[in-house]
Amino acid sequence: MPSSPLTAALAAHEAGDLAAARARYLEVLAPEQGPPGPATVIALIGLADLAGREKDLSQAVDLLRLAVDLQPGDPRGWQLLGDALSTARQNAAARDAYHRAVTLDPDLAHAWRSRGVTEWRLGRFAAARDDFRRAATGRPERPEEDRAKDWHNVACASLLLGDFAEGWDLSEWRWQTTLHASQRRATTAPRWTGREPLEGKTVFVHTEQGLGDTLQFCRYVPLLAARGARVVLEAQVPLLPLLQTLPGGAELRPEWAPPPACDYHCPLLSLPGCFGTRVDTIPAEVPYLAADPDRVALWARRLGEKRRPRIGLAWSGNPEHPNDARRSLPLAALAPLLALDAEFVSLQPEVRPADEATLAACPRLRHFGAGLRDFSDTAALCQHLDRIVSVDTSAAHLAGALARPTHLLLPLAGDWRWLAGRPDCPWYPTFTVHRQSTDWDWEPVIAEACAAVAATL
Repeated sequence: MPSSPLTAALAAHEAGDLAAARARYLEVLAPEQGPPGPATVIALIGLADLAGREKDLSQAVDLLRLAVDLQPGDPRGWQLLGDALSTARQNAAARDAYHRAVTLDPDLAHAWRSRGVTEWRLGRFAAARDDFRRAATGRPERPEEDRAKDWHNVACASLLLGDFAEGWDLSEWRWQTTLHASQRRATTAPRWTGREPLEGKTVFVHTEQGLGDTLQFCRYVPLLAARGARVVLEAQVPLLPLLQTLPGGAELRPEWAPPPACDYHCPLLSLPGCFGTRVDTIPAEVPYLAADPDRVALWARRLGEKRRPRIGLAWSGNPEHPNDARRSLPLAALAPLLALDAEFVSLQPEVRPADEATLAACPRLRHFGAGLRDFSDTAALCQHLDRIVSVDTSAAHLAGALARPTHLLLPLAGDWRWLAGRPDCPWYPTFTVHRQSTDWDWEPVIAEACAAVAATL
């Protein structure tokens, strides 16, 4: 017995035969199949998925709007429409679609979480936290991994809002997620919680996230040493020479080396919670890292005589970062800044292919590329700069740890560590923060930073 067009479409879709799936979905929508019904809605959703795979976001949104018009009581349709609108960068409309979904099914954790993400992207961080919390407290039979991600989202929102008491506590949920669980270290030593005496004890502190995280939170190592601990600090190889200047006399080990014998261990980003850090007690004495004098002298020779103010630029970070598209910039976007009467120096060890032509056409921007062998070289180069302008990347954290005057360019949907709505940064007192007021709109941010830098020349 021949299968129905819808059955054939779903089978082809699942098998990956997308051309056949599209043809059969269109058969379902043909007038001779009769008036619209449940099969029509399923076909529209299937076609929307195919359009999304082909990056035709406008068509995907239009198809899903037709689906929810035909079946407005289906929360899944509204959730899928929200997903498509979110991908199409239509955050306000996506939020409204997710709202319809959770109104129809208050236990729909995915829609609560996704609405929280759109609230975050709209700069409504307290509302985002409420939605993340609702997702976290949803159906008890949900996978533990999903619940852990939701509680970690609550933690990030709390930290962004300055509620460090809740934020540090809930951030420990990250260890229940697959990503962070893979970063655990194979040590039998107990976890240091901040309560155990450390006099004469060895504490193994291990990195767990990016280079910028290590640069930001290594400031806690001297605090451990001040309690009498011998500290063994694990860090990424490019940071090891620079971290030798960190006070506290920590023994340094490369990332993922065999764990040392120790009395306690502690993940680096758990230390703020262990020390009970609040916004007004952040250990913000800078600099806590220093450039090597020999490398400073080497870079003085490479740079030559200084004729104008020198400004360092870092415009893109790790392309693998989940928020890279929002926090990194194309070099061309900095054109207003590059027009100032100054000498510009790139702090990028690598330039993305999309920026190569812009860099080649901008001889005023000096780029040393592979000459920046590690962060000790970058630190030495920073010592010769009057100002640094950076997006949210490890170069910014380095500048802050060195107490260099820095202008930080942030997206509206920024990272928790920069807090919300502040023109300053309590982690790095030498920072001036320039923030988007509209998602994806960098032009006013760059204009504001340009004016601030120009006023110092």
